[in-house]
Amino acid sequence: MRSETLRTLAASHDEALEADEVQYDIGSGPCVDAVVRDHVFVTGRVQDDPRWPEYGRRVHEALGVSSVLAQRLTLPDGNESVAALNIYSRTPDAFGALAMREGLLLATQCSLLVAAHLAHDRAENLTRALTSNRDIGVAIGILMSRHRITRDEALGMLRVVSQDANRRLSDIAADVTDTGDLPDGPRG
Repeated sequence: MRSETLRTLAASHDEALEADEVQYDIGSGPCVDAVVRDHVFVTGRVQDDPRWPEYGRRVHEALGVSSVLAQRLTLPDGNESVAALNIYSRTPDAFGALAMREGLLLATQCSLLVAAHLAHDRAENLTRALTSNRDIGVAIGILMSRHRITRDEALGMLRVVSQDANRRLSDIAADVTDTGDLPDGPRG
């Protein structure tokens, strides 16, 4: 698992965030395993746990963490994202049967929150894509009218300027819709 694919959406405390980041840094730990294996992982003495020797040593020495409960969150069908809930304690053997049940309840609530967050992100991305596509279509129409060229030729002009200026095509299109012509580059 690549560390750049892992991130913490929310943390109750800076130390919890630091404990998460140690896992992301080394690619190993209860959270990583919970995400990969879709299983609940509990350790009462992480510093002595043979499953995560480097992680256990680092979080115990730096943060005093002894107990960790990590559980993968169940997200809606078709969702490519994966998430986990991590609970940390400085107390050895802090998570018994009751804590496991409470962790499951909390994980269920967190799953709903993460799903809502992901749905909001998707909606924003779709809105940006629609706006971008609309601007590109308008810019193509402006260039076709102004330069008496075909749709493909207008799109080609946008692409050339985008590549030459090392700017996104949608940004060039927005310039065209604002000014009526290309900012720089080929003129028909």
